[in-house]
Order: sequence, then structure tokens, then C-alpha cells
Amino acid sequence: MILVALGGGLLVAMRQWLSHRLDHSLQVAAAALIRATHTLEQERATTGVSDAVEELHIPDRDLYLLDTTGRPLTPARADAWIVAAARTAVRTGRAQINAESPDGREIR
Repeated sequence: MILVALGGGLLVAMRQWLSHRLDHSLQVAAAALIRATHTLEQERATTGVSDAVEELHIPDRDLYLLDTTGRPLTPARADAWIVAAARTAVRTGRAQINAESPDGREIR
């Protein structure tokens, strides 16, 4: 019984640790996106932000740029949950989504 309790506790701790690492990774990716966008805007004032997003590649991440109404700028299409999250972020200053994709990937 003690081993089961220890195993369960370890499982919960590992799950929280992985969730924290994923959240941190997403925050770092968002900060990198902001920095890259500002840099590219300064270097090429005529091209715009969507070019910066298209040029920024972060492994294992899909990056989306939407305007303040939730309209996708790049890529040209976004799932409904992405549009809803963007609108929530505009309205409240932040949006947090936790879901699982049909292929089993964690979505945040």
C-alpha cells in the first residue's frame, strides 16, 4: 500500500513538473516571438509583423498571429479555439487554454 501511495505521489509530482515546464517553454517562445517581431520590424519597416512571425521557427510549436478582432493574419486560417483564445486575450489581457488535440498532443 505504501508503494502505491508513493507511486501515485510521484506520478502527480511528475505531471505537475511537466506541466510547469511546458508553460515555461510557451512563455519563452512568446517572448522570443515578441523580440523577433520587434527586431524584424526595425530592420524592415515596410514588411510588417506577419513576415516576422513567418520567419520565426520554434521547434514543436505552431505560431499564429491574429489581429484584435481574432482574424488570422498568419497563417491565413486558424481553428475556432485559437480565434476564441485570441479574442479572450484581447478582452482580458490573457488567455489560457488546456486541451488535447485529436492526435494526442497537448494544446496550450
